[in-house]
Amino acid sequence: MDQVLFERALALSRNAARKEILDQNPWDCEVMYQDALWLLYTVRDDLEAPSNAYMEEDRSTIDTWITRTKLRHHRCKERAAMPDPARRKDAQADQNLDDVNRFPPPWDLQPLPSPSPSHRQ
Repeated sequence: MDQVLFERALALSRNAARKEILDQNPWDCEVMYQDALWLLYTVRDDLEAPSNAYMEEDRSTIDTWITRTKLRHHRCKERAAMPDPARRKDAQADQNLDDVNRFPPPWDLQPLPSPSPSHRQ
């Protein structure tokens, strides 16, 4: 169950970031980040199970995502007060997660290229 909650929290956070960057109803982002945080707190509180051999690694991972989600949530609240053009520019210039090396980034909506068909003669 913890894995499902964790994955749901990350999905909410990714969707909120996507909405921020693409300026798709950015006011929903705050609620989505809050929901993600509650799920992450729930998973972190449940780590005390005696059968969890990776408790410290799990706690570190969850704490990292809580910190990052809090940063995103805070920035989202600040953006909500900005006028439209400034909000869009700020969202596109955001660099608070640049230290995470991910390719493609989770908010990239472009599908993977399909393999080219073989040429028949």
